[in-house]
This record gives sequence, structure tokens and C-alpha cells, in this order.
Amino acid sequence: MINCKESTQLTIKKEESKLTLREKLELSFHLLICKYCKAFSKQNSWVNSMSEKLNVQDSFSNAEKEAMDATLKDSNQ
Repeated sequence: MINCKESTQLTIKKEESKLTLREKLELSFHLLICKYCKAFSKQNSWVNSMSEKLNVQDSFSNAEKEAMDATLKDSNQ
């Protein structure tokens, strides 16, 4: 079973790329029992859909995105 932090990470990953079957199942089970993560998931989906409708462009350079990815990976370990 995953915790809320892992659920948040999977929710964000779901919007950016595909989840594995295991990740989908873990996230689904967690969202069934955690109302806070379920609310976050809905809000995250809404924000992403609104940004697509507004045609918002990325404001970060590729180097900045890579630095953020590295920081997130380091914080997960």
C-alpha cells in the first residue's frame, strides 16, 4: 500500500505520462480510502484541463525542467 506522498507523485505522473499497471492499481486503491488524495487528484486534473484550454505555454527552459526533475528524484531517495 502506498502513502499520501507516493499517491501525490503518481497523480502528477499520471498527468505527464503513462502509469504502469501496478502504479494504476496502487493509486486507485489509495484514492478509494483517502479523501484528501482523491480531492487532490480531482483538483490536479481540473488545473491541467484548464491550462490546456487556456493554451498556457511552458515558462521553464529545458535546463530548468531537468534541474527540477533531478531535485525531485533526489528528494524521493
